[in-house]
Amino acid sequence: IVQHEIKPGSVGVVVLNFKKPILSVACIRSLLIQTYPDLAVLIVDNDSDDGSVDLFRSEFPEIPLIESKSNLGYAGGNNLGINRFLEEAKEFIWVLNNDTVAPPDTLQHLVEASQANPQWGAAGSHIKALEEPQQTLQMGGGRISLWSGLNRAIVNSADLPGLNYLTGSSLLIRAEALREVGLMDENYFHYWEDVDLSFRMRKGKWDLGYVSKSIIYHHSGGSLATHSPRAAFFFSRSIVRFCLRNLPHRITPILISTLLRICKALVNLRFKIALSVLRGVWQGIRRYPQAYTNQ
Repeated sequence: IVQHEIKPGSVGVVVLNFKKPILSVACIRSLLIQTYPDLAVLIVDNDSDDGSVDLFRSEFPEIPLIESKSNLGYAGGNNLGINRFLEEAKEFIWVLNNDTVAPPDTLQHLVEASQANPQWGAAGSHIKALEEPQQTLQMGGGRISLWSGLNRAIVNSADLPGLNYLTGSSLLIRAEALREVGLMDENYFHYWEDVDLSFRMRKGKWDLGYVSKSIIYHHSGGSLATHSPRAAFFFSRSIVRFCLRNLPHRITPILISTLLRICKALVNLRFKIALSVLRGVWQGIRRYPQAYTNQ
């Protein structure tokens, strides 16, 4: 990461797309009407083959576009944009899911709160369901059990003291913190990379912030089909790496979370899901042995 003189108050937002151009267009349009003035938008396409790039060039000819030559996953794709903004010396980088829509004052609240709390390495928004706007999906993020490895989204303000990770759906990251703890871990192809980054922030003595006035509307299951074998595989593979790198008991949470997810799949007669969980865990154990010592 090249060090440059930071431009105070500047924000770069990364919108990562993979074969979901219609969702991405709605997200980008909401960014173009943000009240916060010093905002630069960057589109990163993760090697889509569905005409996404042509659509972006037609709809947003003024917005820079990075075309990845392969699908780098969530962490790898976002890191392309994050690196660009670190080189441009932005003070903050806003990682925003492409299946979200941001009201005009979303970023304004995020930046103002982050500037008032310089100890925050990253800050999250109040995530609501796009289809049911009164439904809270997450208040910034959630909590991971150190023993079971199970994650629980925080949806009640009374539980906020227990927040120990922020969701990547809307994540305003301080560039200084990224330079200290590093970018998203690209060994996570999908899932848990935002949790891993949050834990590294906290290990680096940075705090995590939640801004209730910053609202994001999230399209449920827009990026990767929920409850699919593919999602179960990536989720399971990634949780292995996360537990090995970040949790003190390591093997125990892997075993508990795996057994619970397999039992749930079998009870619901979703045998392909159960097999995908096993495949993901097995590949994670084979793929990430270095994580035992990579702390």
